[in-house]
Amino acid sequence: MCNEKTRILEPYGDVNVDLLKDFCQAKGITGHEAGASRVMKKWMEGYVDTIEYDNLGSILGTKKGSGNGPRFAMFGHLDEVGFYVKKIEDSGFIRVVNAGGLWPHVLLAQEVMITTREGKEIYGMISAPAPHGMPAEVMKTVKQLDELFIDIGVCDKQEAEDLGIRIGDMITLVSEFREMANPNYLMAKAWDDRIGAAIATEVVRNLKDVDHLADVVAVGSVQEEVGLRGAKTAAY
Repeated sequence: MCNEKTRILEPYGDVNVDLLKDFCQAKGITGHEAGASRVMKKWMEGYVDTIEYDNLGSILGTKKGSGNGPRFAMFGHLDEVGFYVKKIEDSGFIRVVNAGGLWPHVLLAQEVMITTREGKEIYGMISAPAPHGMPAEVMKTVKQLDELFIDIGVCDKQEAEDLGIRIGDMITLVSEFREMANPNYLMAKAWDDRIGAAIATEVVRNLKDVDHLADVVAVGSVQEEVGLRGAKTAAY
């Protein structure tokens, strides 16, 4: 909902848009959060006293306090919803399994990117059987994930494998970071929950020259989309 401030077309105020863009554009589904973690590390370096990782992959940047205050942590999870490669069909089409909750009905014609284990990025498009000849009742139903496939523009399975695609590779949605009609509104993928990690990062950056009693920790946790796993280990 707009208030009087947001109705004025003055972009951003004190918001660090470059930071938000870096966080949202990073690729990192559950279990593959390294890219997003590197972004958070980059923006915290020089502003916190220590940067650590737990054994699951969550990143913790600590701005130490000057007294015996409490240890205060702010959590934002780094993983985004997406897919893993489940199967490469003989035709070269890619079948997927989801990482986190995605409604298949909104996925048709969505551009995606497969990132191989060697870091190669391959674009594709989510497709499905053509509607020609489908009964009317079938056309009205929500497609299930196992009916969808990714077309990467190859002629067969061998060509897909020659590109380096393997079972388990990360697949992310492609969505540009954009300023909207009112520049106080931004559009991007992965706001859930890169915005939380970005806010935590901005807090410790703003505390750079501030004396405070508490130890303040900015946490970018992993594997939230499959059960808050990173939040549990990072809390220890």
